[in-house]
Amino acid sequence: MIKILKNDGVELPTFATPGSVGFDLKGISLLKVFNGIKEIPLERFQRSLDQGFFILRPFERALVGTGIKMELPPELWVKIQPKSGNSLKKGILVYEGTIDSDYRGEVGIVIQNSSNYMMRIDLGTYLAQGVLYHSIQDQFVWADELSDSERGEGGFGSTGRNAADIGAKVHEEVAKQLDDHSTDMDIVQPLLDNYGE
Repeated sequence: MIKILKNDGVELPTFATPGSVGFDLKGISLLKVFNGIKEIPLERFQRSLDQGFFILRPFERALVGTGIKMELPPELWVKIQPKSGNSLKKGILVYEGTIDSDYRGEVGIVIQNSSNYMMRIDLGTYLAQGVLYHSIQDQFVWADELSDSERGEGGFGSTGRNAADIGAKVHEEVAKQLDDHSTDMDIVQPLLDNYGE
C-alpha cells in the first residue's frame, strides 16, 4: 500500500487498465524553467499561468509539480517515465527520474520542448507516468582484482555494430578511393551495402 498525502485538487493515482504497469501523472503547477543553464524567472509565465497553461520555447526545460507527496514501502521505488503519445505527437521530452522510498517531497516531472516551435502545456495534462520497481541494495567493497569475463572492458557499442562504426569505416574507404580522384556514388553504395550487412 502506498500512502498519498491528501491535497485538495489532486487525484489519487490509478492504473488505467488491469494490464498497465504505469500510473499517469498530471502536471498541475510550474516550478522552474531553464534555457540551457540559465533559470528563467517565473514572472515571464504568470499571465498564461493565470489562464491555466504555460508556453515553452524550443528546447526549454521545465520542472512541473504534480501536487503528489507519497510514502513508499521500503522495498519499492518509482521511476518517472515518458508517455509515448506525448513524445510522438507533441515532442514533449520527459527526463526519467527516481523517487526513493524515503523521499517525502512533491513528485516533480522534468520536461523539455524538443521541437523547433513554441509549445503550450495545459495545467492538468497527463505528462508522465510512474512505474513501481522493487529496490535492491547491496554492500560495495574494495577488491584488488576482478574476475575475467568474455566481454572484459568492452562497452559503448562493443557488443554490436552501430551506425558510427559503419560510418567511420565507409568514410575511411571512400577517402582512400577519392585519392584516385573518383567521386562517383558507385564507390560509396557498395561500401554501405557491405558494411551494413
